[in-house]
Amino acid sequence: LGIELEGRYWAPDLSGSASLADFELPPILDISDLLALDADGVPEGRFTFRIFLGFYVRAAYQTMDNSGQRNLGDAINVPFPIDATVNSNLDFDYGRLALGWRFVLPKKVFSIGAFAEAKGFSGDAGASIDSSIFSDSVSESFEAVIPSVVVVAEINPSEKWQIFGEISLAVGYEDADMADWELGLRYYPTGIFGIGAG
Repeated sequence: LGIELEGRYWAPDLSGSASLADFELPPILDISDLLALDADGVPEGRFTFRIFLGFYVRAAYQTMDNSGQRNLGDAINVPFPIDATVNSNLDFDYGRLALGWRFVLPKKVFSIGAFAEAKGFSGDAGASIDSSIFSDSVSESFEAVIPSVVVVAEINPSEKWQIFGEISLAVGYEDADMADWELGLRYYPTGIFGIGAG
């Protein structure tokens, strides 16, 4: 029985591509480079409530803000000047709610468990173009709830060190496949406080 509070900071990398479906040999466009999209650092908060007999509830939340600005004259190599600037954004909130179970071997050297999780997204994406001739913009809101199953394991070579890992796979969601995984190392200078990276 207990409560765990965890703060995390992610240093993400953003990439994406698109193609023109009406062409037999469609060119692949590097969207992140074309729009000069940059991903900001992502803070995350996690709350875990351990109930009884290895069962626990975990909730996590993070917010992501990505933006870009590109002068089309710098992005497209043509022999005449292009006076147009494209501004873009991709911002969304991401939350996770899970019910899990963990089995701890004697002496707490190794533990393994699984949990069912719902991952929720809600956000906005948009782009606008401004030039001396015309201006236009497009935006889209999106949201999704993705059920997932997760396997987690922890190895404790000593009282102060822990190696942890988990892998998550989406189930029952037809619009996209999603998988994510974590692998890291934690150090506990005291029994109630730890730091880690992964």
